[in-house]
Amino acid sequence: MSYHPTDLFNHPAFCYCSKCATPITRPRLRLSAEQVCNGCARSTEKEEEIDWEAKAAQFKADVWAQIEKQPDREYDVVVPVSGGKDSTFQTWYAAEKLGCRVLCVNIQPFLPTEGGLDNLRNLAERLPVDVVSIIPNQELYARVSRMGLEKYGDPYLPWFYTVWGYTTRIAIEKKIPVMLFGENGETEYAGSDEPEWTELDHKGVETRIQSDKRDFKRPEEWTEFGFTEQELKMFIQPTDTEMDAVGLKRFFFSDYTPWNNNYHLHVALNIVGGFKTSQHRSAGTYT
Repeated sequence: MSYHPTDLFNHPAFCYCSKCATPITRPRLRLSAEQVCNGCARSTEKEEEIDWEAKAAQFKADVWAQIEKQPDREYDVVVPVSGGKDSTFQTWYAAEKLGCRVLCVNIQPFLPTEGGLDNLRNLAERLPVDVVSIIPNQELYARVSRMGLEKYGDPYLPWFYTVWGYTTRIAIEKKIPVMLFGENGETEYAGSDEPEWTELDHKGVETRIQSDKRDFKRPEEWTEFGFTEQELKMFIQPTDTEMDAVGLKRFFFSDYTPWNNNYHLHVALNIVGGFKTSQHRSAGTYT
């Protein structure tokens, strides 16, 4: 019996989005009656339904309403940055479009690239911002990464917790009332629209990091894996009470801007300038 490869899409043993071919095995992906995933539905919504000028105005109003609640702030906003095109766009937008005093906070990875390090410095050279780069204890970071890989198949656990948690602790210490993260992955790439996944309070962030990992333990419980309480402090994200004490609120850029990688690259190269691109593709990408 002959068949065409596309017949697999209609086979009951397989379930893919009819537009992007993302399989139903992606956590929290949902398919419509037309077999279109919620990620593709979001793409259509961004292109055809959302008034982005109104969203931009709302973004500025929401951010400044939060900023003005904290007169003792050292900066207006914290932008977690990597040195890539997206965080370059975020920093530019926060400084130039929102008119904020920006503190960029970078958590360095195990193997930072020369281009990435140059791009971090470029932010402070091209834009009116300060940049703080944190290099975690590499021996500890390696141990936590190995634990994450062995227990949950995820070596990025220490990075997630420092990007979400440690950057937030810096905001609290400096009484900075706003944090601006990049894209809302649950919305942009097919995920849940339930509040426990979409909110950026303590529970929402913990839920995102846990995702579909079974028998998951949070950093407060990692002492049973051989870590001391002192070692784990860097990975424990602040409580809602700690954030409320300085009036801190975390926002996603993609909830207010039409998140677009090509446009972000244009901003980094042609508006900010001085941005260095990789000469090689990242593993698993096609652009």
